[in-house]
Amino acid sequence: MKTVALAVIVPLMAVAPARGAYMPNNDGKFEWRADREVQRHHVRHAEKKLRKPKKKVAVDANGSPGLPWNMVKVKTVQGFYLTVHPAYAHKFLKLFAILEENHVKVPREIVGCFSRGGHVRGSNHYIGAACDIQTGWNRTIPAMYHAGKWIRQAGLYDGCDFGDCGHIEGIKGTHNAKRVPNLYAAMAKFKAEESTANYQP
Repeated sequence: MKTVALAVIVPLMAVAPARGAYMPNNDGKFEWRADREVQRHHVRHAEKKLRKPKKKVAVDANGSPGLPWNMVKVKTVQGFYLTVHPAYAHKFLKLFAILEENHVKVPREIVGCFSRGGHVRGSNHYIGAACDIQTGWNRTIPAMYHAGKWIRQAGLYDGCDFGDCGHIEGIKGTHNAKRVPNLYAAMAKFKAEESTANYQP
C-alpha cells in the first residue's frame, strides 16, 4: 500500500513544481528563485521604467529657461520680446524702434522670430535670423507692405522682395546655418552693445 502511495506522489511533484523562475545572478549564471523573489525583481524593473529621468531645461545665452543656448531674448521698445541669434539681435531691435518712431502699431501676437518648426525647409527662423510680423505668408499689417526703406535702414532684408511681406531676414535665402556669424564673436559683440545701450552717464 505504501509503495503505491509513493508512486502516486512522486509523479504529482514532477507535474507541479514549486512556483518561481530561473533568474540571472551577479555571476552571469541562472539560478532558481522562488515566486516571491521573482515578483520583487519584476516590481523593481517596473519601477525603473516608471521613473522617467528629469529633462534638462534648456536656457538661452541670457540664462532664460526654455530657449536654445545659442539664442538671446531681447525686449523691443513696444514692450514684447524677440528670440533671435545674437548676431542679429540689435538689427531687429533697431527695426522695431524705427517702426515705433514712424507710429506703426505692431500687434505683439503676430510677431515671431526663432522657431523649431512650421516654416519652409532651411528657414532662417530655425537659426534665429528671421522675424515675421504677419498672420501668414504675405499677410501683414498695411505699413509692412511699404517698409523696405526702414528694413534696409536697420541692416535687414525685406520679404516683399520675394512676395512675402512682413517677413524680415538678417541673412538672405535659406539653408544658411553655416553662414551664420561665429557664435562666440556674435555673443561678445551683443554683450558689448548691450552694455553700451544700458550705459547711463
